[in-house]
Amino acid sequence: MAPRCFSLSCNPDLTLDLNVELNRLKAAGKPVCRIAEINDNLPFMPNDAVVGVDDFELIFAPPKPHSPLFAVPSMAVGPAEHMIGFYASSLLRDAGTLQIGIGSLGTALVHSTILRQHENERYTQFADLIKLQERFPVVADIGGVEPFTTGLYGCSEMLTDGFVQLMRRKILTRPVYKDLALQQALHALADSATVEPMLNRKASLPLIDALVTSGAVGRVLCDADLAYLKAIGVMKSGVELREGKLYFDAYECTADTTDTETRTALEDALFADELLDGILAHGGFFLGPNEFYDALRNMEATERSAICMTSVRYINSLYDHRLGTEQLKIAQRAQARLMNSAMMVTAGGAAVSDGLDDGRVVSGVGGQFNFVEMAHQLPGARSVLMLKSTREAGGETRSNIVFNYAHQTIPRHLRDIFITEYGIADTRGKQDAEVYAAIISIADSRFQSALIEQAKQAGKLPKDFRLDAAHTNNFPSTYQHAMQQLDTSFTAETPAFPPFPFDCAFTDTELRVGKALKWLKTATASRAGMAETVAKAWLLKTEAYEVDAKALELMGYHGKWNTAEGWRAGLKAETEFRLFLLAMRQTADDTEA
Repeated sequence: MAPRCFSLSCNPDLTLDLNVELNRLKAAGKPVCRIAEINDNLPFMPNDAVVGVDDFELIFAPPKPHSPLFAVPSMAVGPAEHMIGFYASSLLRDAGTLQIGIGSLGTALVHSTILRQHENERYTQFADLIKLQERFPVVADIGGVEPFTTGLYGCSEMLTDGFVQLMRRKILTRPVYKDLALQQALHALADSATVEPMLNRKASLPLIDALVTSGAVGRVLCDADLAYLKAIGVMKSGVELREGKLYFDAYECTADTTDTETRTALEDALFADELLDGILAHGGFFLGPNEFYDALRNMEATERSAICMTSVRYINSLYDHRLGTEQLKIAQRAQARLMNSAMMVTAGGAAVSDGLDDGRVVSGVGGQFNFVEMAHQLPGARSVLMLKSTREAGGETRSNIVFNYAHQTIPRHLRDIFITEYGIADTRGKQDAEVYAAIISIADSRFQSALIEQAKQAGKLPKDFRLDAAHTNNFPSTYQHAMQQLDTSFTAETPAFPPFPFDCAFTDTELRVGKALKWLKTATASRAGMAETVAKAWLLKTEAYEVDAKALELMGYHGKWNTAEGWRAGLKAETEFRLFLLAMRQTADDTEA
């Protein structure tokens, strides 16, 4: 039998809204042709991603087996990324919302969030080691280091493997609902200091009271009220209403929700086991390693139904949308922490994420601008831009925190929170002098003096300004030492901050080769570095070095060069071979670099 519907699976982001426009054009008599290709390897994602057969003019079913999905292996997470992820995880608020950008910083954030929940003693010990809350009061103001009780809800343009990891670890446990009255009632309860943290999964007397207060149902339930309460999962389907009374099995009580006997019956028997159609994560598209796709495919249907792949316009903005109003989104996205990555940040709070000052475009903006702007619109929300404080370029270390830059992705008037491996800069609502001081305090200390001098000359810092001593030891060795201290003092089978927190798609040989090639790229980044490295490679006694046969095979080195191509080609091949051996030697665990 031919299917009646399909799932857009990984890519409903643009299609759902584009289909509306294409249907309008088709109704107006314009030629429209939409082609769908079936691929059984894609996980069937329910909810908004499900579309009808009539949404396509042509459906292509290729012969099986269908082509494998494009997979992006998880990249290694270094110590600097882990520090950034740790700081970011401390800004998450229980019963809040999480948006994660693309890349290893998101992986680091998820790992530290799991550490906070499931190895809290280890987590808080590290927080104490680096004097987290003492140096950065914003943690106590908007986040914390304690485990989550209610849990988080995910809302991100790209659904990453990290969200599945958080679901597995029972951290992504705050469902949201499409019904506005229900969601607003739950939101109000979560904000109430008199109500213990709600799991947002089950009906309760405070919930039904909130629905009565909002006018969603009457104090005395009518047929329409009962039908509504059944539809959203507050009342069991078997409850009946006859002549002003509620009946269920042996229970009989008045339909007045304030009556003592009725309230007892509601709690004892009439309330349903779970609210219906809760969503733990909204995403526009997904991409990741094969393990991520396997996890989605192998989920129980009920678990997968808690993920809603939907329109990117619904996710990336607060405006009314056919899938949900602005009011609904505000109620769902409580205490949002909107986490994204940047390449550079100016001392004044502008961020560079997509291009260079010479006009080169190096990345798409994606939803970053939308989410930064949204953080200033949503009550309780914060934008968090994460970046490494330095980069290697041309054989030298350069600062990613600069005084100014001739290209901006996020303007200074949208500045909020910035995180590097050296800490957190809270700049929202601050005067320029406070902003410059805060951002310079999370720069690498090798560049702080120059930044301070530039700021003084521009009148952004007072002439007598001095950086707090707590932020003048910003060197890689400082946080690396703290990480080593943690692993030494805390007995555990694995380090607190492993290079691959989750699944690793690379073999040991590929990891060794990757490490060597990364070293080689850095060593030869400048002309002087290239000359020095080539000289070392030719002085290397290759016969005295134990050759890794698997690594050579991976690189295609067979020890024989095609002499027919001439001596230049042979010299080039021999040089490359020697450079690779040198890199492998320099990065071997048991050899000094």
